[in-house]
Amino acid sequence: MQQAFWQNWQFWQIGVTAAGALLGFLAGTLIKYALDRRRDQRLEMAAARTLATALHAEISAIHTRAVRLLGLFGQSSGAPPAAHKLGQAVGIPNAIVFERNADCLGLLPLPLCTYVVQFFGIRSEAEGLLDMGDPTQRPQLLAWLLDLANTAPQSLMGLDEFLGRPARDYGTAGIEGVADLPVRTAPPPESKSSR
Repeated sequence: MQQAFWQNWQFWQIGVTAAGALLGFLAGTLIKYALDRRRDQRLEMAAARTLATALHAEISAIHTRAVRLLGLFGQSSGAPPAAHKLGQAVGIPNAIVFERNADCLGLLPLPLCTYVVQFFGIRSEAEGLLDMGDPTQRPQLLAWLLDLANTAPQSLMGLDEFLGRPARDYGTAGIEGVADLPVRTAPPPESKSSR
């Protein structure tokens, strides 16, 4: 009588070999996937850190320029109306890093991304007012520059935290009021007729 094929030792040898090959293939595929995913996460994190560093530098430069423009247009600067032309020449730095990497902003955490986008929106509005070239819009320009200067620290601190840098206080900007100077009252000049 002939043995059933599953009772033959060659069947089990082929079956075990095939099952081992299949399990090895599956295990190899899963390990490769896990290693590839880990590598992709490292590359993604490196890209996010590079983007955060570049955005930090750009926001810092815009913040510095906004504070300087506030000093130029501020109430206590005594700047003549022609200072508006000087302010236009100085200008607000372009948002090159932000614009060229807008599609990569999703690498940053959502709250940080929100702060950065909000900052660059305010930057765009302030630039538009500055470029209008209308000195009569000075109060509105001052308000936007002040908002720009005071929105930057939130983004900068968020980027510092994301990059693992120590916390810094970037301060807030303000517009100094017109100083009240003491007025000396001089006696009226004597007329020649009273002599």
